[in-house]
Amino acid sequence: MDLDEQDNAELMNEIRERTIEVFRAVWGSNYKMAEEETGIAAAKWKRLCNRAQFPTFEMMSMLAKTRTYFLVWMWTGKGATYLQLSPHDKWQHKLARAIGIDVDKQEKGKPE
Repeated sequence: MDLDEQDNAELMNEIRERTIEVFRAVWGSNYKMAEEETGIAAAKWKRLCNRAQFPTFEMMSMLAKTRTYFLVWMWTGKGATYLQLSPHDKWQHKLARAIGIDVDKQEKGKPE
């Protein structure tokens, strides 16, 4: 196994561990409840939590949709961000508001 493959394997293990932590924080060991909420079979969640498989794209996608506030941490291991933005929204305004800039007040003062 070359270094790239080893790095990739370590990264996959880290992501799996964080995914399991998110699962446990949300559903504990209630695989059936996770199935009802995500549509992913309880047996698949159980295999993940028993480390018999890695998280699938479907699992990661459903966690990203249902628990967006864990998304960055799940992928990177860093939870410093508290704001998730879509490039399709007025993201500049949301970001400005998050850091305390009154965008609405500035917009009113602009000449047309």
